[in-house]
Amino acid sequence: AAIGENKCTLESYNRRDFYKISLVTTGWPPCQLYYGNLSPIEVDKPALLLLNPLVPHSWVVPDREIETEGYFCVFDDKFINSSAQLNGLASQLFNEQSSPVYFPDNEELEFLSVLFKRIRADSDIQYDDKENLFRSHLNLIFHEALKMRNTKDRADKGTSRIVASFFGLLR
Repeated sequence: AAIGENKCTLESYNRRDFYKISLVTTGWPPCQLYYGNLSPIEVDKPALLLLNPLVPHSWVVPDREIETEGYFCVFDDKFINSSAQLNGLASQLFNEQSSPVYFPDNEELEFLSVLFKRIRADSDIQYDDKENLFRSHLNLIFHEALKMRNTKDRADKGTSRIVASFFGLLR
């Protein structure tokens, strides 16, 4: 569904028996996400969020001039566990040790927006294999998140390596 559709907001969907994926496309000033034992995460630009129902989380959403816009979908363990591939990807993404927030670049944001629009449109069609269609969409979303995580990890390692080399030269 779209954020804002039927009065849905970032902070309104708090059921703890469903996984929630949100794509926030607009709506600033920044929000803060408190997720498990992690430091508060500031969401101040477009973001993909993958929230595990077993990890306590809450939003601090200030009054804003621009309403939050984007998309979200929810699903349960049964849906994830019905596909070994989806379950494997989910186990890499939905854990309490890593940040559930990914900041896509413009190209990734456009691709993810199209996927979420497609999920929304496909929810209204009559199709016998609709659940597998949704699993395919989720599979693509999960792979996009993993690609964003790997890109960030490589950048962090590269920065650390440069800093270590710099300090090594200073000695």
